[in-house]
Amino acid sequence: MIILWKATSPTAMVEPTEFPRLDLVEAKWSKIEKEQAAFVKGVTDESLKEVITYVNTRGETWRYPLTHMMQHLVNHSSYHRGQVSLMLRQLGAEPAPTDLLVFFDAGGQID
Repeated sequence: MIILWKATSPTAMVEPTEFPRLDLVEAKWSKIEKEQAAFVKGVTDESLKEVITYVNTRGETWRYPLTHMMQHLVNHSSYHRGQVSLMLRQLGAEPAPTDLLVFFDAGGQID
């Protein structure tokens, strides 16, 4: 999603074969986190009102204010955390807690 906010539309989904090892996933995720944090630090009241136009991987063009796109990111990530938790439970595992308050209770901070 951060790519879209920077006005760059992806042309395809990420290929799983690009990440055959966990260390490659971790490196990519670290890069994404740093880019996202830098972007969010630069967000202003005015930039939240800007309409972002992007083309999805199916070639469809969409336009939304940045504020709606950022709200969608949080909402949609909750959906996927739920999916992963369900899959882990179906496999007999206990998923790690993903609640933000649990993160803060464990000493986590958001800069």
